[in-house]
Amino acid sequence: MMHYGITAIVLAGGQNSRMGTDKAQLKLNGAQTLLENAVSRMKCLSTDVIVVSDVIRVAGAHWVKDALQDGGPLGGLYSGLLAARFSHCLAVACDMPFLNLRLLRYMAEQPRDYDVLIPRLGEQPLGSEMHPLHAIYATSCLSVIKMMLDAGLRSLRDIYPRVKTVYLKQEDITCFDPDGLSFFNINTPQDMVQAQALLKDRPWL
Repeated sequence: MMHYGITAIVLAGGQNSRMGTDKAQLKLNGAQTLLENAVSRMKCLSTDVIVVSDVIRVAGAHWVKDALQDGGPLGGLYSGLLAARFSHCLAVACDMPFLNLRLLRYMAEQPRDYDVLIPRLGEQPLGSEMHPLHAIYATSCLSVIKMMLDAGLRSLRDIYPRVKTVYLKQEDITCFDPDGLSFFNINTPQDMVQAQALLKDRPWL
């Protein structure tokens, strides 16, 4: 198993208001929870896996509490970056059940001449089709994120104009994940039903 000198950060916070229950603890395949699934995939890429959560601990991952009570995903990323052992960190959300290891490996193999490497689907205007929680962030972003948090900013998308951001192109993504299922995330009970249907049709996901 090859590792890439990269930290993996799995964000497992959030209010879960649309789901009505803690998404991280849901079981899609009857065995692993969504969080356990994400951690097991990240362990294929990294020897330093961090779960950012106020309450949930997972075997095989380093547990980090949110540094801020109301920091949102930006605060969660900041907390993970603070604890990272490596200079670059692959950040994902725990509610993404179909993370594609081939695509993630490709991202990890890119020259690290950036502060952020983020997938952008299509030729849409900046921000419309980006995936902030399927991206690599350098710890060099910490000072910028701290400044943003202190200013009351909470959106991950506010980072990109402030640092050196490289966008992964549609054609590069499609080579590894033609259906874009890497970016499927579960926010509602309907999403859970759709994910179960996808897994039934494609058990290799």
